[in-house]
Formats: sequence, structure tokens, C-alpha cells
Amino acid sequence: SAKNAQIIRDILGGKRSSRRDIVVFNSAFALYAAGSVETIKEGIQKAQDSIDKGNAQGVLDALVRETQKYVVQ
Repeated sequence: SAKNAQIIRDILGGKRSSRRDIVVFNSAFALYAAGSVETIKEGIQKAQDSIDKGNAQGVLDALVRETQKYVVQ
């Protein structure tokens, strides 16, 4: 929905909120579980950096571009 899309844009745009905190924590635990970081704290920092530097938004933009190739006209 449009509301959910706006929430995602806000989070990936760097807006501070409890929703962003949840995304950061979930990402941190996923990074830890995948073995990409050695500690949850490191995962939190990596997730925050990804959002703050625009990397997370870039990944979403790339996903949207790729999936649009498969939209039936």
C-alpha cells in the first residue's frame, strides 16, 4: 500500500523512529546469524551505516528496477 511504501521510504531516507530501530535491530540480528558480523553491536552499526549512507536505499532501488522488468504490460 502507499502508506507502507512511505514508511519504507522514511526509514531508508534516514528518518529516526521506532520503526527504523526495529529495522536496524532485525538487520543486525540477520547479519549476526549470517556470520557477516561478530557481534550484535557490530551488526547494529553496520545496519545504521547502510541506512545513513544510502546503501540500503540503493539496494531497494535496484530491486525495484529489476522487478519492473517482469511486470506484465
